[in-house]
Amino acid sequence: MTGWAAEKIRDLGLGDEMTKNRFPIKRAGTVYGTTGSSKFDVPITRFDGEKRIDVETYQVRRATFDKMLLDTAVERGAGYINGKALDPLFDDTGAIRGVTVQTDAGIETIDAKALIDASGRKTWMSGLGLAAKRERGGFENQIAIYSHLTGVVRNPGSEEGNTLLFYKEVDHWAWLIPVDPDVVSLGIVTPSSYFKSKKESKEDFFWRELREMNPNLTVRVEAVVPVEEVHAAANFSYRIPEFSGKGWLCVGDAHRFIDPFFSFGIHLAMAEAEKAAVFLEQYLDGDLANPDRPFAAYEEICERGMNVVQDLMDSFWANPLGWGYLLHFTEHRGEILDILGGRIYDEEPLEGLLAMRRIIEKSGRRQLAAV
Repeated sequence: MTGWAAEKIRDLGLGDEMTKNRFPIKRAGTVYGTTGSSKFDVPITRFDGEKRIDVETYQVRRATFDKMLLDTAVERGAGYINGKALDPLFDDTGAIRGVTVQTDAGIETIDAKALIDASGRKTWMSGLGLAAKRERGGFENQIAIYSHLTGVVRNPGSEEGNTLLFYKEVDHWAWLIPVDPDVVSLGIVTPSSYFKSKKESKEDFFWRELREMNPNLTVRVEAVVPVEEVHAAANFSYRIPEFSGKGWLCVGDAHRFIDPFFSFGIHLAMAEAEKAAVFLEQYLDGDLANPDRPFAAYEEICERGMNVVQDLMDSFWANPLGWGYLLHFTEHRGEILDILGGRIYDEEPLEGLLAMRRIIEKSGRRQLAAV
């Protein structure tokens, strides 16, 4: 989680629950270069609207974390129906009036004045044809091969819970993410074409790459024991350019998915949920001016933030060493840390963002972005 997202969780009074669930504490991420000896750190910060603050954050198991949030919402008064949303319902003006849901008892109709699509990468509203179709990212499709292991050598002391990245070449790298006191998530990301060219099973590919990709990674996996099977998943970005209508809107991955390396997935979902709550209150009070596109301003703000995060990711992957130089040896360090800490909705682009965009322009490797 980003530092901003961790602080929001603590603001909600869930700090003790995070501790009880033994989520590893993170203070930074570390990127290792191709030889395994050179590295740079990316500290965890949050931007509180005025200044940047160094904070601790968490690595969460999503199943445990999401259930904690759901249980807390119910405890605090939210209604909960366990079922599958089928179809939104509209009144004569084209505005939302409810939704049908499949439950164990059959199909139910729920009356509603507004509807939020928080379905993540299922992109429910887009699949129904209400939101726009998904536009895929511009890079070559990548594949992630990963598993959970014990016996992995972590960094010592206060860095034990930190996320580590091992870089080999463009689009070819590995992650090491402690997920609890014993287990580490290890994954290999490569172009799909490279994986296919090896003509190996995903298991053989995974174990060979772990030991060959980066010298610093090799020494960490000499005595590992797998605790689950090896998985494979496509790694791609997408954007849904129109994601709201009369009485409905999409939040987070339901309208856009961005490479998750800097842990912005939960951040974007939570930040957009906060903004959606404000716009939904205005909508229900009849205070939004455009009756046909009442959430147009919400879309604009969300796209602005998503574009900043996309540029952050694209500049990093286009030239990790150049990006690391910007972070550690230029006047842009503060603003890049602000962006990492959640300063992504400024109306005027920060100079640090413009510097990252120059890295992208030189590389010619831009993903999808709103104009």
